[in-house]
Amino acid sequence: MNALLLAISAACNAYAAWVQWQRETEIDRIEDEIDKLAAIGDAASKLRIERLAQRKKRKREQFGAL
Repeated sequence: MNALLLAISAACNAYAAWVQWQRETEIDRIEDEIDKLAAIGDAASKLRIERLAQRKKRKREQFGAL
């Protein structure tokens, strides 16, 4: 029985680590896109940067507990 609980605990920890990695990967992708758009600097890029910044903020708040 203890082995089963240890296996479940290990699976939960692995899942939590995977979710955290996914969040960081998504945030990095958003930051990379913001950097690319900042180099362009036109009005559409500025609007897209604002939207991406809001998405990044929501992602950080959504998974802030992890």
